[in-house]
Amino acid sequence: MASNAGHVIRKVDAIEIRDSRNNRTIKGRITTFSDLKGVSGVPGGASKGSGEAAVVPVEIAIENIFKHIAPRLEGKVDVSQTPLSEIDQMLKDVDGTGKFENLGGNTAIAISGAYANLAAAAKGVPLWMYLHEQMGPEYPIGLPVPHFNVVNAGKHADSGLWVQETMVVPVGARTFREALDMGTEIWKALGKRLKAQGHSTGTGDEGGFVNPYKTIEETIAAVLEAIRDASEEAVKAGRRAFEAGREIWLSFDPAASEYHKKDVHDKEPNENDNTYHLGDKRFTSKEMVEFWKILIVDKKHPIIAVEDPMGETDREGWQMFTGELGNYVQVTGDDYFVTNPARIREAIADGIGNTGLIKPNQVGTMTDTLEAMRVLRAAGYKIKISHRSGETGDTTIADLAISGDQMKSGSSHGERMDKYNRVGEIEIDTKLQYLGDKAFPPAVRDRVRKTVGERIATIVEGAATGRRFVSTIEWEEWGDRAKASGDDKLANAYYSKAMENLPNEIQARYRQAALYRKMGAEGAAQELEEEAGRIERGEMDKY
Repeated sequence: MASNAGHVIRKVDAIEIRDSRNNRTIKGRITTFSDLKGVSGVPGGASKGSGEAAVVPVEIAIENIFKHIAPRLEGKVDVSQTPLSEIDQMLKDVDGTGKFENLGGNTAIAISGAYANLAAAAKGVPLWMYLHEQMGPEYPIGLPVPHFNVVNAGKHADSGLWVQETMVVPVGARTFREALDMGTEIWKALGKRLKAQGHSTGTGDEGGFVNPYKTIEETIAAVLEAIRDASEEAVKAGRRAFEAGREIWLSFDPAASEYHKKDVHDKEPNENDNTYHLGDKRFTSKEMVEFWKILIVDKKHPIIAVEDPMGETDREGWQMFTGELGNYVQVTGDDYFVTNPARIREAIADGIGNTGLIKPNQVGTMTDTLEAMRVLRAAGYKIKISHRSGETGDTTIADLAISGDQMKSGSSHGERMDKYNRVGEIEIDTKLQYLGDKAFPPAVRDRVRKTVGERIATIVEGAATGRRFVSTIEWEEWGDRAKASGDDKLANAYYSKAMENLPNEIQARYRQAALYRKMGAEGAAQELEEEAGRIERGEMDKY
C-alpha cells in the first residue's frame, strides 16, 4: 500500500485523556513522514444500547493499537493512496468478532477517526468535504438544525424526572449562527428563571440544567416561559423575536431503554417484565404511546421530535409509536439503531422510526458510520448526528453533520460548544444553507409549516383589525416563509405590507430595494439603491 512519495505513515499510537465526565478514554494519533497529523478523541456514553460496539479498558485499547494496528500501518500505508474504507476493513479483520469484542470499538474509532482527519489533510480539504466525498458526492449537504439540551434528567443528571433530555430546536432560524444565538439565549433565560424560583442552576453531563420539576408538563411550561423571556431579550438587543411553535420547537429524548423492564437506575432488566417503570407506576407499551399522543396531538404542545420513546427490545411498541405518531413528530432511533447498518435495515423493514441517530463510536468505524447514513438516506429517513454524554474536544461529528440533517451537542460546556462553533465556522467558510424545516421528515415538515401558517394568519388578522402592530421585519419574514413554501402570491402580499411600514430614510430605501428584488422587480430595486446612494453622498435630500 505504500509508495516512495506522498504521505506514508510514520507513527501510530494513542494516549490516555479524560472526557467531560472525568472518565478515562483515549486519543488516537497518526503522523506521516511529511509531518501531517490526524487525531481522534473517543467519547463515552452513559445511556448505551446493548448493540453498540464493545469497549475495552484504556490500557488494553492503547496496547491493542501498539501491538496489532501500528505494525500494519507504520511505513506501509500511504494516506494519499489508501482509502479510509481499506483501513476500517483492516480494523474489522484484526478484530474478527463483528462487534469489536477483541480490539474494542473505542480502539477502532480512535484509529478510524484519526485516519479520516489525516486523509482530509493529505487531500488538502476540510474534514466535512472529505467525509462527504467518502459518503458519496451525490448525497445532499447543508447546515444542520441543532437540538439544544437545556434540561437534563435520567442518566444524565440526578433528577426525579424520567425524561432524560428536554431540547429546544430553532427550526425557524435563518442561519446556523442565528440558531446558535436562539438556543444559547433560551438556555440563559431558563437559568435566570430557575435561579429566581430558588432552584439550583447546576448542570448535567450535557450542559442542560438539572431538572427540578417532577412532571414533563411542568418542564414544558418552564421551557416555554424561558423561550418568551429569551425572545424579549433578543428584541431589546436589536435581534428578531421568536416564539414556541413558530421559530422554536421542542424535542425530547426519554431514553426509554433505561426504564423498560427495570427502574431507571437498575443495571439489568427483568426479562419477565415488559412494562415501563415511571417511578412507582408501571406502563404498558400502549399506555406509553398514548401518553405521548396526548402531549403531542391532544394538547398540541410544540413538539417536533421524540428520540428513543420505546425500549430497544420493544419492537411492537416501536411499531405502534411510529404508526400512531410518525406523521406528527420525528421518531428517532438511537438504542434500537446503534449506528449499525444491518440493524437500521431491519428497523426500516419493520416500519420503525423515520430518523436515525448517528454516533460513530457506537459502530466503531467511520466507514460503517457513513454506510449507516447511506442506508437512512436510501429509505427517506432523516439523519441526526449526536455527541455522547462523556465528550472530548474532538469536533469530527460537527464536520460529519454537514452530510446529515440535524445535530445535538448539548447546550453549554466547552466540549459541547466546540462542535457548534465548528459548524458556525463551516457556515462562514462555505456559505452553505441552513436546512431549517427541510431537515425533518416530510409529514413533520408539513405539520410545522401548517402550524406556523396558522400562527401567522392569526397575527395578520390582528394586524388588519388593529389589535396587533406588525413590524416591517415580521412582514418580511412571513414573505420569506411563503416564498420558501412556493406561494409567491402570498409572499408578494406580505412584502407589500412590509413596504407600507417603511419610513422614508436611507436604510428604508435599501430595505425596500431588497424587498423589490425578492418580488422580481430588479429595475425598481436598482433605482432605489441608486437613490439611496445619492442621498448618502449628499447629492439629494432625504425626502
